[in-house]
Amino acid sequence: MRSVGRARPGRPIAPSKPGTAGLRPARRGAALAAAVWSIAAAAGAQPKAIGVAAAVRGSVTAKTPEATRPVRSGGALYADDHVRTGADGRLQALLVDETTFTLGPNSSLVLDRFVYDPKSGLGAVSARVAEGVFRLVTGKVAAKRPAAMKVSLPVGSLGIEGTIVAGRVEKGRTTIVLLGPGPAVRGERVGSATVSNAGRTVRLTRPGFGTVLERGLPPRPPFRLDDAALRDLTVALLPPTPSGAGDAGAAREARADALTAGAQLAAAGGLDLSALTAAAEQALGATQRLSSVDASALFYRFSNPAAAWEELRLLQGLGSLPFVGNGVFTGGAPCPFGPANCTGTWGYNVNLDFDRRTLTGNASITTTSINFPAIAIAVDYTGLAGAATSRVAIPGGGTCTAATCNVTFNLRNAEDFAGKVMDGSVTFNNGVASGSGTAGAVRP
Repeated sequence: MRSVGRARPGRPIAPSKPGTAGLRPARRGAALAAAVWSIAAAAGAQPKAIGVAAAVRGSVTAKTPEATRPVRSGGALYADDHVRTGADGRLQALLVDETTFTLGPNSSLVLDRFVYDPKSGLGAVSARVAEGVFRLVTGKVAAKRPAAMKVSLPVGSLGIEGTIVAGRVEKGRTTIVLLGPGPAVRGERVGSATVSNAGRTVRLTRPGFGTVLERGLPPRPPFRLDDAALRDLTVALLPPTPSGAGDAGAAREARADALTAGAQLAAAGGLDLSALTAAAEQALGATQRLSSVDASALFYRFSNPAAAWEELRLLQGLGSLPFVGNGVFTGGAPCPFGPANCTGTWGYNVNLDFDRRTLTGNASITTTSINFPAIAIAVDYTGLAGAATSRVAIPGGGTCTAATCNVTFNLRNAEDFAGKVMDGSVTFNNGVASGSGTAGAVRP
């Protein structure tokens, strides 16, 4: 079992035979690979790296009792590292057991203890979040034994089981929210989080629900965070959007390096490299098409089910992808000669253009009394903010208003992709005929 207590960074240890056949290295992959291979090569010597800085933006440092060093993408992380991000800093740290920490700006994390046996999956992970905004995706250790994963907070403590949590640590107050259960991420059992303080514990079992810790008080009963609070937390963890061609090129290289790091780290941890290598090569092959996606996109989990326009604007270079949905249109009252005459089908064919930041296409309703073969859809989300929801009015005459005659689209995140699912709904009531329907679609 690999046990790391107070390991300290020193001279890197050169790898012998890294055993990464088949992996296509990124342009800066050599330096990154050396940092990650040292995890395996240092098995019998100090220092022992416990993870890698998979993606770094802005100012990030790691402090030990001896010195403070800058943290860069691909750099090794060690037990007892006190990692701090600056006002412009973001970090995603991937540990050997696949535990992932994400830090927003002005945040602080201490990696206290890491023990991991890749053959059995047993181990222990202990960390402290001192301030700022963070997200945590559990890895193999917590999957095998949830009690072995502990996160200490300035007020209280956090235990998690096969899931994703996020939090904001402020002076005397900490907010914790459950973002996603295990099946949404790894195909495992539904996860949960336990939050403890002042001798009391609450369990979070529903995504989007959270609690608040305050000094000397038990955790508040679980409550649903409103969309604005979830969005603020999510946006704080997003990296800055590249501002020019140079930044986009750097982001492409950093993203490729992060993919390489994931596969190399898997090899160092004794995990199944073949599947991860294939996934890494597939993603590396897409980096030309995803030229301006930030490096953090690899490990960032779009775990809040409701997509935000701000998230979609980060994704460029994908071109235009279609959503095609079809469903039943159910007649209501009023309707000439009864609801059956207002019952039929409806559907939509809408393209999400990531480069032009538009939704374009058409929707249709086909019934005996209500017939709209081509309802034009044209939405520009360049300046839109908040939940990725759009409503398009149907010119139905009569008493129709935007509220009573419309097609509405809601974009959702799924499978670690932003805007993967489109939920469409239609409602129509012009005072003479009426009905409604729903239809979902998943983009490629």
